[in-house]
Amino acid sequence: YNDLAKKHPNQLSVMREYIKGFSLNINAIILSTAGGTETHPSVPSIQITGRPECSNFPSAYCGNDFSLANDIDPALTKQVSGLVEKVGGWMAEAGFRGIFGMDFMVRKGRVYAMEINPRFQNSTGLYTALRNIDGAGQEALFLLHIAEFLQEKDNEMRKFIERFPIGSITEPV
Repeated sequence: YNDLAKKHPNQLSVMREYIKGFSLNINAIILSTAGGTETHPSVPSIQITGRPECSNFPSAYCGNDFSLANDIDPALTKQVSGLVEKVGGWMAEAGFRGIFGMDFMVRKGRVYAMEINPRFQNSTGLYTALRNIDGAGQEALFLLHIAEFLQEKDNEMRKFIERFPIGSITEPV
């Protein structure tokens, strides 16, 4: 860390700053399409952390609230989605495909990227369950993730991705 801090003092000094605000989480997926790779963020959720009923650790993950996230300023959601798309573009250039997630801290309308999770997150299962309750079970990120890796060998998976109503993953749950 110290060597990195010497080479990049401006970037790493910001990372050490404590930011008091609320934590946002978003699922996303990188898909291979006929037009190239595309990154698609889902609707965000508010991360619940540090609840004494859940853990004695003040920043422990306790769950996600998708309904509270519906009250987030749309400009803030757009800013978060833009950051996810940018990071997804970098990940795609490196060869990453499929699902990933990102965590953000928000304070006074400013968004700070905190973590990239190149995997299924705890919020992915809850998001999928809520989409199923909404009657949109076919729109699960799990299915898109699987289709991404099978589409080269299975024409039905390719068709699934091509027909998928991708805008639906950003609709409130």
